[in-house]
Amino acid sequence: MSVENLKHSWWFPALALLWFVLAMGPQVLTSTVLKLSSQEAAAVITTAPLEHVTCKYQFSVGDRYFIGKGHDCANAPVGGSITIYYWPTHPLISSNVVPGSDSSEILSDIVIGLLIFMGATLIASLRSRDD
Repeated sequence: MSVENLKHSWWFPALALLWFVLAMGPQVLTSTVLKLSSQEAAAVITTAPLEHVTCKYQFSVGDRYFIGKGHDCANAPVGGSITIYYWPTHPLISSNVVPGSDSSEILSDIVIGLLIFMGATLIASLRSRDD
């Protein structure tokens, strides 16, 4: 593979990796932080379940109010109460999923992301051979 071919083949795997980091980064970060340190609070659903059964909720820590986005809220109505978990240092980081319970889902997402990256690298390599 020549240097010239490498110049044209790097972008496809790079875009696949960037897509994965942007798509999965926040979820992985939130799950990891909350698994290390979290507190429980009651929250009120403020928006009806949206796409992929997500919803928005509001909760308070001390005298401050925060808004978060949750998953699997299909059974709770607007105004209903749910349990959320937040990071005490920065309550903006919150989830209605029990910390650590979604580890297998995140791990499978990481594996899928790595497979996409490897596939993109292989495609770029094969394309560079054709050039």
